[in-house]
Amino acid sequence: MSMPFIGISGSMNDQEKQVFLVRAYMQSILKAGGIPVLLSPDMDSYAMTECLHQLDGLLLAGGGDVEPVHFHETAIAELGETTPVRDQFELSILPMAIERQLPVLGICRGIQVMNVALGGTLYQDLPTQYSSAHAALLVHQQEKPYENVSHSVHVKADSLLFRLTHQTQLQVNSMHHQAAKQIPPSLTVVARSEDGVVEALENKGYPFFLGVQWHPERLADPPSQNLFKGFVQACKDYRRKKNQ
Repeated sequence: MSMPFIGISGSMNDQEKQVFLVRAYMQSILKAGGIPVLLSPDMDSYAMTECLHQLDGLLLAGGGDVEPVHFHETAIAELGETTPVRDQFELSILPMAIERQLPVLGICRGIQVMNVALGGTLYQDLPTQYSSAHAALLVHQQEKPYENVSHSVHVKADSLLFRLTHQTQLQVNSMHHQAAKQIPPSLTVVARSEDGVVEALENKGYPFFLGVQWHPERLADPPSQNLFKGFVQACKDYRRKKNQ
């Protein structure tokens, strides 16, 4: 079977003059048997439609904050750097990918975009907006090196994430200050950290629609590798059915 093409939505600098991607995303896709393709956020709807015809999967990578206007809130002072062009692109192409049942993986910012696109909301800044009756807030913005793990997450056993990683508890890295808040009906929380912060979401009625809050592309452990293998396998399955 030929290798599936997987489109990746990358980051933009604050002047929105550069589009780039941390190399580890591409390395992880290649290692799992896929071909990564960096997508242009300047595509119009026609170009996105043509692009999706050629793709077998979509990966929403990490990056800056999602603008609160997209979940009907006013920005607070602690909101980080935003990129409106990227927001508009991802919130446009994701519903088109969903309509085609394209396999989708979201990482860090990616899980947040998935949640917002389907009607959910975000904590704009965990340290100032999040409180838990069960535990103190963990440090979710760890120091370098990002290849180190900083806390654990608990995974539901009846989830795609569990079937991919074979673990009910994962050791993960953490580089975010936003997180999913209100979850839309189409998504299910399948992992949380000790403090209750949402760490993974999936759509159980969809062939492969999974978002994780950590960065598995920077981890070399078997669960992270299995996550990418499972995603790429889903993309291969999609490609095979598309070509039948």
